[in-house]
Amino acid sequence: MITVPDGEKGLGLAQVKGGGYKTSSLRDFQGTMAREKASAGIFVTLDSVIVHSARVEALKMGTHRIGVNDYLKLQFGSVAEYIEGILPRLPPMVDSYTSKAIRPEYDL
Repeated sequence: MITVPDGEKGLGLAQVKGGGYKTSSLRDFQGTMAREKASAGIFVTLDSVIVHSARVEALKMGTHRIGVNDYLKLQFGSVAEYIEGILPRLPPMVDSYTSKAIRPEYDL
């Protein structure tokens, strides 16, 4: 769960693909985000998504402003970036069971 601009809680989804980027997979994920009314999503692949049209699609989905920070509603992440220490820029999150604030911990 993430905190969205109006202070309500919103759903965050992740799609993990074992291979590279495919336009059809991204469109399916965007459809899932819309159907589930997800506030944010991360599309994770093995290698970095460098396709310009994919980045344009993510920008078209817009951003959330939380406090003074803007967060893309759709972000990309990859195993390659994780290994290099490049992580998605995530908004504040809460545990969906305890409603307590959590801070992602990455073991690099």
